[in-house]
Amino acid sequence: MRLPWQSQSSARGMFLRVPCALATGRVGRPAIALPPAEAVTVFPSTSPPFPLQYRAVGAPSCAEARPRTPVNPSLEKAPFIPDYELLRPVGGGNYGTVWLGRNILGGYRAVKVVHRRNFAAQRPYDREYAGLMKYEPLSRGHPGLVAVLHVGRNAAEDYFYCVMDLADDVAQGRHFDPAKYEPRTLRTDLDRHQRLPVPDCVRIGMALASALGHLHRHGVVHRDVKPSNIIFIDHEPRFADIGLVEDIGEASTFVGSEGYTPPEGPGKPNADLYGLGKVLFELVTGQRQLEFPDLPAGFDAWADATARRRLFELIRRARDLNPRRRFQSAEEL
Repeated sequence: MRLPWQSQSSARGMFLRVPCALATGRVGRPAIALPPAEAVTVFPSTSPPFPLQYRAVGAPSCAEARPRTPVNPSLEKAPFIPDYELLRPVGGGNYGTVWLGRNILGGYRAVKVVHRRNFAAQRPYDREYAGLMKYEPLSRGHPGLVAVLHVGRNAAEDYFYCVMDLADDVAQGRHFDPAKYEPRTLRTDLDRHQRLPVPDCVRIGMALASALGHLHRHGVVHRDVKPSNIIFIDHEPRFADIGLVEDIGEASTFVGSEGYTPPEGPGKPNADLYGLGKVLFELVTGQRQLEFPDLPAGFDAWADATARRRLFELIRRARDLNPRRRFQSAEEL
């Protein structure tokens, strides 16, 4: 029986790229054992296409971690949220839907709703809720994090929700037509402008590094740093998607965001910084994360090429494939 083994070396040892069934011992063989702190990269099947999943020994199985089906916000029925009218979905992901909500005073908020039915097993659903509980008290302690204003749970309908500050509208800022509202994210800015001015790259990079440092100092990591998870509120950047927040070094599984997760997988502070390095690469060069380390044609002829190259050297270190050569803390970056 031929197996599609691929070895991948790193500073921490050897990682094996294997079919998911083998990593979880589902073909009549023992589960693969690696040193406790190490990670294994697994495929959800034995052939592409494959969103990469990172599984540490002792983590939930791939079947548990995978959403039952990706959430389609346009098909979601508005759930009951006390004191809020849910106007329409404005975002979604593997597990939850974000709604534009209006409270009884007429103010607008983002309301994220996560249903148990979107999970293949109970454990990842509980882990998502636990991550929210860890993040909620931290969220109001730093301007670079979206503030969670309220958390609730509906046991009868099997869902939980959180009420958060709402992102600026992509076109109108804080004054918008609810029927046309679209959240402004770093991805929408990049789609409109490609690369950003150097002062904006520095301002945004410092704000996001500071926010990650706040999380890390409190013993948690973000695990999904990417442009679409960064919103703007009053023109200032904030990390928004907090469903993957967990304790530093905790064994876990998730479908990673291609190009933003380091080879050894998430779970450490410098893995978050790797993702931030890829985000900064997009800000500085206008290219997508998978084009790293290539610079655009004519880069050296740009008027501000010297300043951008200085930033690029920081980016190269932040996303070094060897974890020991990266910045080891957000403060260092």
